Amino acid sequence: MGGKKDTASDFRLIAATNRNIDGMVKDGTFREDVLFRLQTLAIQVPALRDRSGDIRDIASFYLARLSGKYGPGQKGYSPEFLEAITQYRWPGNVRELIHAIESALSSSYDDPTLFPIHLPTYIRSRLARASVGGDRRTSHEHDKDGATGGPLPQLKAFIESAEKDYFERLIAITGGDIQEICRISGITRSNVYARFKKYNLSKTPS
Repeated sequence: MGGKKDTASDFRLIAATNRNIDGMVKDGTFREDVLFRLQTLAIQVPALRDRSGDIRDIASFYLARLSGKYGPGQKGYSPEFLEAITQYRWPGNVRELIHAIESALSSSYDDPTLFPIHLPTYIRSRLARASVGGDRRTSHEHDKDGATGGPLPQLKAFIESAEKDYFERLIAITGGDIQEICRISGITRSNVYARFKKYNLSKTPS
């Protein structure tokens, strides 16, 4: 632009964004002429959370690519690891998934298999909270079940059943890491072990 001679060029420009460019043009925060130059072929890519079927392939690709960088040879992942990364919502999309795999490889050291315990702490915490709260239903739904599905259990039995389920899920999400279980549940190590003994639970995920 502004030159006196035509200069030939042969290149392909690929641009990506998570912003609403059309809206930014209307707001005057993005130049319309630049958009016209970029908009020869536009591809709308859904968020990773809306195409969870791709997570396994993406994770396998980057795990193979990064294994040599962070560990001695190719590593694999457990079914629990795949379940964890499939259930997570990935607000940071593919970039966040790649960083999570890098972090898992780095923290797994010589372990040839990745487990949920190797994922970043913030991901495991969110999965634990979502898992514990995932089965909560409205009071209307509970009332309906009580009316049509038989008598409700005694409160003590209900609380104990829910508490056992809570700790089973914590063990699965954290891989049995006691320190992480204490942090997420908010109770002391001695109280955690007391629950394990009460409900005959093991630190090893089943």
